[in-house]
Amino acid sequence: MDFAERKYKPKEERVFADIDNERPFDENIVGLTKTDQVIDFYGSHISIAEGDYLYLFMDCGGGDYVFAEGVVIKNPYPMKPYKWCCKLFCDIEYMDKYERSFSS
Repeated sequence: MDFAERKYKPKEERVFADIDNERPFDENIVGLTKTDQVIDFYGSHISIAEGDYLYLFMDCGGGDYVFAEGVVIKNPYPMKPYKWCCKLFCDIEYMDKYERSFSS
């Protein structure tokens, strides 16, 4: 996705993904869930399906977050327990860098 096409999404409008620990083989694919639901910022369950575009967050502690975004795909790793993964379309960014890129 071209930067000019990117749309700002605050952390409160994102869904959780363990971006650090759920990228087993490919830096651009994150394991999401064993079911058809993910958890949003407030802990609510959100239904997902193949092809959905997701805005992801991961809490790093101390009020810091990392962000990424991409599209839901079927799990390409038969040996992993995911049903759905997310193919990332941008670099993983810390919240402060992400927010600065949209404020200039």
